[in-house]
Amino acid sequence: MLLETDQNPLKVNEPDLATSILIAVDRGNSSSKIAISINGYPLPAFKIPSLIRDAGTSEGAIDVGGKRYYSGADALSQLSGGTVETPLTTNDKVRNLAPVVAHAIGLAAQQTNISKNIRVKAIVSSPFAGQLLDRDLLAELKRLENGFSFNGQSFQAEILSVESRFEGAVLLEVCPQYNGLIDSGYGTLLASYRSGKKIIQMPLVGGDEGGLSLVIRDLLNDENFLLAVRKSGATAPPSAEKLTQKLSEGVVELRGIKLAGYIKPHLGELKQRIEQASHQMQNELTRSTGEKFQGKIALVGGGASLLKLVIPEAPLSKWLDKHCLDLPTDPDIQTVETMHQLLTMGGAA
Repeated sequence: MLLETDQNPLKVNEPDLATSILIAVDRGNSSSKIAISINGYPLPAFKIPSLIRDAGTSEGAIDVGGKRYYSGADALSQLSGGTVETPLTTNDKVRNLAPVVAHAIGLAAQQTNISKNIRVKAIVSSPFAGQLLDRDLLAELKRLENGFSFNGQSFQAEILSVESRFEGAVLLEVCPQYNGLIDSGYGTLLASYRSGKKIIQMPLVGGDEGGLSLVIRDLLNDENFLLAVRKSGATAPPSAEKLTQKLSEGVVELRGIKLAGYIKPHLGELKQRIEQASHQMQNELTRSTGEKFQGKIALVGGGASLLKLVIPEAPLSKWLDKHCLDLPTDPDIQTVETMHQLLTMGGAA
């Protein structure tokens, strides 16, 4: 959070002047990671659960051009309104991106002095990226130009630009220490590597068949875990969405249940898929260079964060070294922070 000092331009922003906002969104199937800067000053990256619910006429919801939504944890806790959706359930990361961005800007406004009028440049990650997707993203975010409100604050937006980036490759654009990257998300496993000056996407067998979701699925079918949940006094097991949300927040204990011990037995399939992706990438790089691979492959995403959360440092480090993998400090927000860096390098609005 920015300090309120006389040197902080956010404190002296005049109400009638437009606030410049640069926002990067990595909209995952479990959480949307947000990196945002206000008038050139970055706020700490944060996460919003990737849940959207049509709120109908309910009060206290996000309003985008007269249509109301619940977003994030509110979408999970509200029992009224339409069906909860995520990018995974709709197979569409563009749909209802506008209320997610409205939510993110509203949260930023609680930390800073943002004027009613805002000018926005956005960069968004996707398994598909290019000019056609940019057009669809722009059309979705243009909905904010009809006005939006969050938590009692109203805004009028001008969307200056929207750009998509392939989520499995963006880190390689600014981190020369990595030869390749594996993005272990909730529902997908993506990979890319650097060949000369080019970054090449590497298709993975079964890459669209799950990542972190495989662990959650098996955990919620584990008789020992379900028995522990029952003994804790819960009336029912946690939903996959709620459990994923808590793990994304770094929570390792739920209703007195230490989650790590129950999760570890179900990491095998996820680890195996990551290992196979690493070996495939090493072979590709060996063939392209004619030399045995000796570099490092970045491992990012929610699946990577889960491994870091539940596996002790020594055995995790040994496994990573064995498969030429490296974990950034916070693997789950690495992509969005890198995208924000690229957006900032492109110039403020």
